[in-house]
Amino acid sequence: MGGRTRSGKETSSKSFGQKTVDELIVEYRKMVETGKKVAPFAADNLSHWLGNTGNKRVVSADPFKTESNVIAHLRDKHRKIFLSQTSRAKGIIPRIKKNPGAATYTMQWEDSTYAGRLTELYFALGGFTVRSKVEVSVVPTTADPSIYDVTFDSWQSQAYDDYNWDHGKSVYIPFWGKIDDKDALRVEKAGKAKSFEVESHWWKVTSVSIVGPAKVQI
Repeated sequence: MGGRTRSGKETSSKSFGQKTVDELIVEYRKMVETGKKVAPFAADNLSHWLGNTGNKRVVSADPFKTESNVIAHLRDKHRKIFLSQTSRAKGIIPRIKKNPGAATYTMQWEDSTYAGRLTELYFALGGFTVRSKVEVSVVPTTADPSIYDVTFDSWQSQAYDDYNWDHGKSVYIPFWGKIDDKDALRVEKAGKAKSFEVESHWWKVTSVSIVGPAKVQI
């Protein structure tokens, strides 16, 4: 997804689309400086892009693990995948059926989600992929052996994304106005900046709404 920073004030009357590549770089560097005060993750991504190395950035998990949209996605999508899907590649039910004597199972899942609008993650990445890996214990209930109690013994998640730009996309940044990805692509085409991969550290998921006990029926 295209990189974003917020805040700042444009000093030139010339619109972004009218600026030369060198003028665009000046404006992006101004965004970095003002963004450091209100959205450091977004500012650091933009600065790294301007650094023109293309090297991967490994970043703190904090912006992701506290983002309400990420928490909701893990709860409403990943948890349901692990508990209720019947595809062998996805959930616990086919694993129990295939190997009913096992006490523990390991599962992984990843898919994409979006940051909430006007959050720092919104300006830093926009959309990104979240992967989860879990270990669960299962025990058949005494009352009905077709029903299993499921306990999440561990849940680790990680986010990653390509920091790049897409023709036709844009974002509105307060005090800067509409910023078009096509202008950033002009800078890249001139060899003055380079896209790169952003990858967070793994974090331990502890919210009861995500890792709380559950029951499944085989």
